[in-house]
Amino acid sequence: MVLALDIGGTHVRTGIMDKENRVIFFNSRYTKDIVKEPVLENLSRYIAGIPEIVKNWKRIKKVVLGIPSIIDDDNDSVLSTPNVPLLQNIKLKTGLKKLLKKDITILNDVNLSTLGEYSILDHELFPHVVGIYIGTGIGCGIIINKRLYTGGSNLAAEYGHIPTRIRGRSEQCGCGLYNCLELNASGNFLARSLAGSDRKYHVTEIFIDYESDPLRKKIVDTFFDYLAFGLHTLITILNPDLLIMGGGVINMDHFPRERLISSAYSRLRHPSLKNKFQVKFAELGEKAFLYGSKEYFNNYQ
Repeated sequence: MVLALDIGGTHVRTGIMDKENRVIFFNSRYTKDIVKEPVLENLSRYIAGIPEIVKNWKRIKKVVLGIPSIIDDDNDSVLSTPNVPLLQNIKLKTGLKKLLKKDITILNDVNLSTLGEYSILDHELFPHVVGIYIGTGIGCGIIINKRLYTGGSNLAAEYGHIPTRIRGRSEQCGCGLYNCLELNASGNFLARSLAGSDRKYHVTEIFIDYESDPLRKKIVDTFFDYLAFGLHTLITILNPDLLIMGGGVINMDHFPRERLISSAYSRLRHPSLKNKFQVKFAELGEKAFLYGSKEYFNNYQ
């Protein structure tokens, strides 16, 4: 069995998958209730306090954590995690292994979700895949020649931190750099933009009939302008067979999916490429990280 946790900026999702790829347990809690000081002790206490986990503890062979972070070469220390800052500079793998007495694997959360979606695809038909997940921030996973690509220093696919301008107005991202893509193309951007207005909409309602409201139309247009810039950059450089789009923002009510698909196709350099490139939306939802954890356990260990 594999026990997996997906620690996001808003929620911690926890699940167990058995050797037949059946999800036998799943829950979701607010991150602020789980990730708090002292971080390692509270995480281990949370895991050890779930009856379904305790019941299956001896059968669990692997514990996998997906986190929205840059992780060091040893998949141990969290180097940068703007949306869950309490995890930063913690030896997460070493610390949890000591407390839980289990083999621990730490991976980028979107790499896990991309692997999960990839596990249910025809790998021969789609050997090169890019997964993009838009939630609190933006994450990206890359499959090249049927294998997860993490780069020379484990830092590849930081789609949300593509710089978007050289000159002009400077805005600092939570990662410490300036003018990162996710500053204008993420759930955080949508929420910040609404919070600074007199509109009484919740962020989850931003796409509902947005063209009738000048403010929301401006916010959504800005969001798509920046998102398209990033999509065009990735597609031009990587030439994937398939682009998978997922995450909480894309699953909001009335999200304009056709607009996103048109953005992805709009800068293909030759009409013939359209027949060799597809866009699909993630199918596994909140449980993609579980499928990704099992895929990683089976094929990357």
